[in-house]
Amino acid sequence: MQIILSLHAGRALLRPATFLGPASFEDYRRACRAGGATFDRASKATTATLGDVDRLIVALRQARFAIHLELPLVEALGAYRQA
Repeated sequence: MQIILSLHAGRALLRPATFLGPASFEDYRRACRAGGATFDRASKATTATLGDVDRLIVALRQARFAIHLELPLVEALGAYRQA
């Protein structure tokens, strides 16, 4: 199962690439919480600060999710880390 991370309004936005069944969705929610991500009701999406992305990736991988980072997020992370 793959989770796509993209850049939205200066934050990482997470979305599963495919439908997650109940058990997988609960694993996803736990990993997101452990990685510092929160559900944003306004955008109806799970988001995280750029500072939380590394921890979030570790938590998602530990939960056996594959990660895909979109290029604008990779670029924003590079700039964030150099600042």
